[in-house]
Amino acid sequence: FISGKERKRRKIKYRFCRVDWEEHVDMLIYTNQFQQRFRMEDWMFDDLLRELEDALTVSVRHSMSSTDGNEPIYPHIIIACGLRFLTGDSITSLSDLYGMSVASARQKILDNKLNYMMYLYIYRLV
Repeated sequence: FISGKERKRRKIKYRFCRVDWEEHVDMLIYTNQFQQRFRMEDWMFDDLLRELEDALTVSVRHSMSSTDGNEPIYPHIIIACGLRFLTGDSITSLSDLYGMSVASARQKILDNKLNYMMYLYIYRLV
């Protein structure tokens, strides 16, 4: 039996500030960096997003309650992380760039479902 004083307290969760996706994309397009960063044109990214969006979307309500108010990691961020990871970016740098914990970035990037669906999509393009 553990008394109340001996019980460990849960850490307060940090509230991550997600990147403004539209502003991020605008900056990459304006500076001619979108294709270099994602290895595809912006319209191809949008096609990939349309293909995978339903499978990658989570309940906003569930996400907010399980993360003490952090917004969910939206499909466009998950895909961006997956593509940039495949081009050599580290999980740590992607978590910093897109405003999420390293654990969340690792979970989203290394998700077999995401990798399999991206592989199928890219394979169709070749």
